[in-house]
Amino acid sequence: MKVVSSSSGKRSSEDAGSKSPPTKRHKNDEKRHKNDRDELLLCECIDARFSTLAARFENFSKEFKVAMGDVVLEMKR
Repeated sequence: MKVVSSSSGKRSSEDAGSKSPPTKRHKNDEKRHKNDRDELLLCECIDARFSTLAARFENFSKEFKVAMGDVVLEMKR
């Protein structure tokens, strides 16, 4: 990086490749990327929750069928 002193004694950079501060677009891209990650995590949590609920419902359904079968057998006696 080439540094030049001006007549006022301040230093300035002439290197066009120096790192500039984040632009508004860059900040928006970072926010969008973070939001995408958050959304993906949320979807994974929801998917896991529905899988758990589906398994519980399946177990309940089996138990309910067994219980109803017992009720029907009692009614036939």
